[in-house]
Amino acid sequence: MAGATCLARATTALVASHAHTFASGRLIAGRYRLDEPIGQGGTSVVWSATHLISTRRVALKFLLPERANDEQAIARVYREAKAASLPVHEGIVPIVDVFVADGSPVLVMDLLEGESLRSLLDREHKLTPQRTIEVLVQVCDAVAAAHAAGVVHRDLKPENIFLVKRPTGPSTARILDFGIAKLPRVEGDKRALTSTGALLGTPYYMAPEQAFGERDIDHRADVWSLGVVAYECLSGERPTEAESFGQVLKILTQRDFTPLARLAPELPLSLVKIVDDMLQVEREKRLSQLSVLSARLRAVSFVQPRVRWKTVAAAAGLASVLVAAGVAASIHRLRENPPSRVAELPRVAPSFEPPSIRSAAPEDPPPAVISPPAKVAPPATKPSVAPATSGPRVNGGIVVAPPF
Repeated sequence: MAGATCLARATTALVASHAHTFASGRLIAGRYRLDEPIGQGGTSVVWSATHLISTRRVALKFLLPERANDEQAIARVYREAKAASLPVHEGIVPIVDVFVADGSPVLVMDLLEGESLRSLLDREHKLTPQRTIEVLVQVCDAVAAAHAAGVVHRDLKPENIFLVKRPTGPSTARILDFGIAKLPRVEGDKRALTSTGALLGTPYYMAPEQAFGERDIDHRADVWSLGVVAYECLSGERPTEAESFGQVLKILTQRDFTPLARLAPELPLSLVKIVDDMLQVEREKRLSQLSVLSARLRAVSFVQPRVRWKTVAAAAGLASVLVAAGVAASIHRLRENPPSRVAELPRVAPSFEPPSIRSAAPEDPPPAVISPPAKVAPPATKPSVAPATSGPRVNGGIVVAPPF
């Protein structure tokens, strides 16, 4: 594609499929020259074009040829033109003109330079928390202006959030496609869009009450859709990802999706809490005011958790130093002034003796008299018997007579 990056990537198949209706260089309404296709949706196609007199480049949105006679599709084109014109906000892409060509309405919009949030997510998979908050705050401010005008978008998704390039600094977010928006009720206007088209569009981002076909859809449906967008930007996954619309309904009914804190544990808890408050199935419990949501997003801090952990670590280190210093001082005092004696423990009378026995017992019993051991006489020596001789023999002064 030449020139500015536009609403979505065009393909050669797009040109070939509608060559009989749209072609580069063709004049539309005698004042716009088609340049190149820049995007296609389920019911419409968008071309870049140049105004012949002012040379201003614009984006023209046509119905697809097969939808040119679809009354509901035509009604949506006019609804989008009206819904995008009610709120005046720099974050909402305005419809600058509406005319009929070949029997179908054509919308004229500013040609934007940048890319859709969907293109960015397809390339980057997910965004940083800081960049996510930056985009969400801008989208919240724009959608809040629509809510103040009585308009509920009902189709917020990455494809309808366009990031406009700026000469310096990060891109700014703009809201596109109010084709199924809910407008303020006008007296005498009983026309209403059926929910079928909306359900077949993008069920992943629909609020439960919208997916269940309730008629009293209000601004809280947009809060849910932005919650899904935030979840996807922060984790790289959609909480309502499923293979069929029935499975999506099951997820919505049971709120059966992985908590954001588990997929991205590095996120600030305050940011996780905001997304959880946006994704409450019961809309009475859902965060409802986008002004409050925007303020809470701006208040998310990425410095406070780090300061807290550093403070805890410093306090723990200081406590360790103080304890060690106290122990060292105690050891030093003991070395300088060793104790002279060890205090004796008080004597405690046994508590199991009866009181009567304790009182009758003498305090200091007399010492026991121990008699010395009696001397034991050595055993008597048996006199030796001399061998027989013929006469008497003197043995130690004793005359031993021979036996008879």
